Amino acid sequence: MDANQFKYDDTGLRFMAAVLRAKTSVKVGILKGNHDGKDTERHDGSGLSNAAVGAVHEYGSFTGGFGKHPIPRRSFLHDPLKSKRLKILDRAKRGFLLALKGAPAVDFWDAIGAEMVRTVLQSFANSGPGWAPLSPVTIALRKRAHKGRNGGGEKPLIDTGELRKSISFRVDQVGGQNAP
Repeated sequence: MDANQFKYDDTGLRFMAAVLRAKTSVKVGILKGNHDGKDTERHDGSGLSNAAVGAVHEYGSFTGGFGKHPIPRRSFLHDPLKSKRLKILDRAKRGFLLALKGAPAVDFWDAIGAEMVRTVLQSFANSGPGWAPLSPVTIALRKRAHKGRNGGGEKPLIDTGELRKSISFRVDQVGGQNAP
């Protein structure tokens, strides 16, 4: 090779092109078969799954919720992920650059999933974005139910903590198979 030529190793680029063509998706929420074995069932005696409780809170209930009173929409998935999409994309960009340098593809997808879960969990800690405060009736019912034990606070969606603890992510290939 003469001094005006250079050799470029495009192995990382070809690898990432193959990863992106694999049509992989990252799913975040209350998932059965998630990678970390988090429990999707509730243990509060309600008979409801975390997915059912989550759906009521994510979309709201105008016909009456758990106590037959309307429950306002408190999106803990869609709205936080939408509002923080640039941060998530930045994390994806950093993961992509690491993959170009030879990091495993699963690290790329796992990093995106972990960032999305962090975003959702922050919405619980920050009561939103845009969550309606609890009604005085709900606050009183919580205090009565807990009688000095943990729980009974005034933050929306944080009473037993079971919904929040059930949030996880899963990396899937097209056809629903878990990615290696």
